[in-house]
Amino acid sequence: MTGAGSGIGQAIARLFAIEGALVLVHSRSPGHAEETAAEVERAVGTRPAVVSGPIEDPQTSEQLAAAVAAAFQTLDVLVLSAGIDDFQPVDVVPLEVWDRVIATNLRGAFLPCRALLPMIRRPGGSIVHICSASALVGSPGMSAYSASKGGMLSLAREMAVDYAAEGIRVNVICPGSIDTPMLRAGFAAASEPAAAERACIALHPLGRLGTANEVAYGALYLASDEASFVTGASLVIDGGYTAI
Repeated sequence: MTGAGSGIGQAIARLFAIEGALVLVHSRSPGHAEETAAEVERAVGTRPAVVSGPIEDPQTSEQLAAAVAAAFQTLDVLVLSAGIDDFQPVDVVPLEVWDRVIATNLRGAFLPCRALLPMIRRPGGSIVHICSASALVGSPGMSAYSASKGGMLSLAREMAVDYAAEGIRVNVICPGSIDTPMLRAGFAAASEPAAAERACIALHPLGRLGTANEVAYGALYLASDEASFVTGASLVIDGGYTAI
């Protein structure tokens, strides 16, 4: 799975391993990838294969494909969790920031799919995109992030249609604000971090941030045989954010 170095991706890798899956961990940072591999090893006693590198670089997807072929030959589940955020509206976001967010979040979902689709089990394979509630509703000041996640949502739906006849299911999870290092970094960068956190929580009717494990269990369901009639769907795990 991609983007497994921390947060939601790390929680998914750990949970899948606990549930008996053999996992391959990817992160942009070699150090973060190794941290997650160690976390998985502590949980189940087996160290997963590791690939690191920028997910928007085609070479990283080629390395993922080679690692999957060497470790597993075939692939049952592909989880795409790599992503970055940015908090700037259209009139002020620098072009290089826009390009970086779109490349990481959208190109970084497309490239691994293209590289790994030939290895996904037919029938019965599953692809899970970790998207965002920002793909469904407006999120103030998140122009590049929202656009990238909206593109991911459309990509997943298109893939669901394209590969249904081959027995491959493609779904997305749209989390709300999840208590992860990336979200905490966003709070820390605000002029008043505590106020930023309170404002974020106030957007969620359940009155709290979500946890990475809550998203991981959603991914586990979508990847499982219990979701065998689910494809092209958006599983919203957002504490009510999109219900307002």
